[in-house]
Amino acid sequence: MAGSKDDAWILEHSKVISESLLHEKPLLELGSGTGRDTIILEKYGPVVATDISVDLLQAQQSKSSNLVCLDISKTLPFKENSFCLI
Repeated sequence: MAGSKDDAWILEHSKVISESLLHEKPLLELGSGTGRDTIILEKYGPVVATDISVDLLQAQQSKSSNLVCLDISKTLPFKENSFCLI
């Protein structure tokens, strides 16, 4: 739920998020879980949401379109400078 105490970090950093997305590169969200924050972040621009759990990514499939299942303890499969913000 937007505006809740749990979302305060997004609101606090909304200016940085907005300015970063002006570079027309997506934001990389590591450990997106069920997509609660992804939904809010997508209001600022494109987001690539990642999680190690296929089940959690499937749960947010109807909410988000750019989902990647990966283990962030391994080398990430993205080219350098692919994202404006991580």
